[in-house]
Amino acid sequence: MRRIHLFFAAAVALDLTAVVLILIAFADYAGTSIPPQDPTPAVAAAQAAAVEQTSARLLQAVVASAVLGAVATLFIVLGTRARRRERAAAAESVGTVLQRQ
Repeated sequence: MRRIHLFFAAAVALDLTAVVLILIAFADYAGTSIPPQDPTPAVAAAQAAAVEQTSARLLQAVVASAVLGAVATLFIVLGTRARRRERAAAAESVGTVLQRQ
């Protein structure tokens, strides 16, 4: 595999990981945000604490996915530059071969 393919594959893997992180955190948040019917004060306090904790996890997942997206963008830029270098090297070698003839 060429270097460009590795960069793009890594970028796609990071983006998919970010999406999975957000989906898991959102599912966790959706599951705990449903309040019980007629809760006792202790249950209501535990529910509020659970919602606050899952909200924090959801925010952490959003931040982590943003960081992973930035790293994926960096990989795409590096892959594009590697592709340009490979094309420039190929064009230079073809030009050198044509000059010899």
